[in-house]
Amino acid sequence: MEQIIKEIDVGLLEFTLPKEVVAGGELEWKVHFTAHREFKPGSHIRITVPAYQHQRSEQYLQVHDYWMPNYLWAIAEEESVQLEVHVEKIETDFKHIKRWNDSCRVGVITLETGLKPGEAITIHFGGIDRPWLEGDCMPSRAGQLAFHKEGTYLNYILEFDLLGAQEYKQYDVFPSIKLIPDTLTQLQVTCKGYSRPGETLEASILPMDRFGNPLYEATLDHFKLSIFDLRSGLLVATTNIAGQKASIALEQGAYKLTIEDSGLHVNDAVIICEENAPSLFWGDTHIHSNLTANIRDNDLGSTPERGYTHAREVSKLDFLALTEQTYTFNEDRGVNIDKATWQAMAEECDRFDDPGKFVTMTGFELHCRRGDTICLFRGSLSNYDYPGYEFGILHDVWDFYKDHDILTIPHLHRFSDRMPKYAENKGRKAEIGFDLKNWEPDSHHETMVEIYSAQWGRFEYEGNPMLLKSRRNIKNNTVVDFLNRGKKWGFVANSDGHDGNPGYGGVTGVYTDTLTRESIFDALHNRQTIATTHPRMVMDFNVNDAHLGQTITSTGSVDLYFRVAAPRKLKRIEVIHNGEVLKRIDTDQQYQEVELSETFESGEHYFYVRCFQDDGHIGWVSPIWANID
Repeated sequence: MEQIIKEIDVGLLEFTLPKEVVAGGELEWKVHFTAHREFKPGSHIRITVPAYQHQRSEQYLQVHDYWMPNYLWAIAEEESVQLEVHVEKIETDFKHIKRWNDSCRVGVITLETGLKPGEAITIHFGGIDRPWLEGDCMPSRAGQLAFHKEGTYLNYILEFDLLGAQEYKQYDVFPSIKLIPDTLTQLQVTCKGYSRPGETLEASILPMDRFGNPLYEATLDHFKLSIFDLRSGLLVATTNIAGQKASIALEQGAYKLTIEDSGLHVNDAVIICEENAPSLFWGDTHIHSNLTANIRDNDLGSTPERGYTHAREVSKLDFLALTEQTYTFNEDRGVNIDKATWQAMAEECDRFDDPGKFVTMTGFELHCRRGDTICLFRGSLSNYDYPGYEFGILHDVWDFYKDHDILTIPHLHRFSDRMPKYAENKGRKAEIGFDLKNWEPDSHHETMVEIYSAQWGRFEYEGNPMLLKSRRNIKNNTVVDFLNRGKKWGFVANSDGHDGNPGYGGVTGVYTDTLTRESIFDALHNRQTIATTHPRMVMDFNVNDAHLGQTITSTGSVDLYFRVAAPRKLKRIEVIHNGEVLKRIDTDQQYQEVELSETFESGEHYFYVRCFQDDGHIGWVSPIWANID
């Protein structure tokens, strides 16, 4: 713990706090304040603590239970000085935030009897000690992640109100606490999903702590990258690692890239090497930055620059779409996307776009009575008009951009049960507001659906396990329900992150020849996608001569072919026909091919495949439709 003294016009501040804290480590600080000036009865001292990792913290700033973590308390040296401590929510125009527990970030110390010059109080946060209780309480911990390349800091705001008139003056004197990654515990191996025989390509090996915080400066030269044949399980080659990279060249086959005998957890990569290999690019199409109003006022530093940088350098994504939230379009920037935000979105996106290496896309997430929907643009946002009127429903977006290349992707979380920790949601009926009439219109702009969100969960079918923020799908509001009603949607999976670390959750794989905005957009629009809850399973699927997302006409018999290379052992593969399991294949392999020939009655049919790794992670391929004569 360091002791830092700061003198300001209203008094002397003595801070006792750590210079740096390990992510997940114990967090404690103390401020001793001696007044230079008189504080009137009812005056205040206000400390705003750093934003929490979005909906990640178990315990928020609190003053009621001294046994619990994140306890804030204050005491005066003179017992005649009476204090009261309470927690307020942050100031924001975005009323939505007020419902969130993680908006409880403002600790207010009311000096009920005032404070005279020379009198002092001490403000405590965290630690295992309480008044007259030493070591009896659970420690507070730093719940934020430490993944910013330039350093992650816990920044506090200190304000004084001398007269008790709620007129605060801010003093920028509270020392920042640097948040650093924990020790090295895991390695993340990434590589492109396909290569051609003899082609030289680069594998990335990223060292991380147990929370996934990258260790940017660590070198791995003492490790070697091992390459195993997925079919035989045999080791075929090893190669040196320089810094955090390794160069490899393969012959035809399916392979696993790993680090052996490291004593660390290794997240392996897989690659299929073959002549005429396709190109598969990985990305995240649902991520937000602090250009979004409800993040701007509760921000942990999630700038667009940090989001794009994290996607490229940490998550090793090929493309990223920053999609800011809005209810409509007007100059109420405290809630919606205004013209200035629209322009900033365009400029930041264009600044980081690097065709052939890393592609950036932008758009928005519209909240409306139908539900929430991601809207992506094919080109630079600067080439698209800012909407000149208020949208009431998604169909207004289709009408406004009817002659432009846009893609809308429904996010089905709105009408689902929430996490039970939110008291206001107890007894809430998830179906309230859901209306199938809002889904009746179709548009050529809408060809995809978000089957999995790392923040909310899996929306595949009504009875699938729901273990994240959403706890129950409702009838008619799932991917299978909509496919059965005739929607022709491909699949994406995304993070829906608010903290500037895209790629931490669900990811979408796109089959297309080149890495440009236009090619990624076109492949998404054509449903040439695979989706996973995170691991980069290399999957492909054909029905007769049709590839992902396509429609064929058949005379009754169809031939299905699916293959997968998975970073871990598979548990099962399920071929889905019209929402039901047509074929289940139990397996403990990492590479599997499935071939089926089936005859069906006349009508419209759709097929897709999902596969499960032995760790529970799931992968999906987009459907293929067959019109049977």
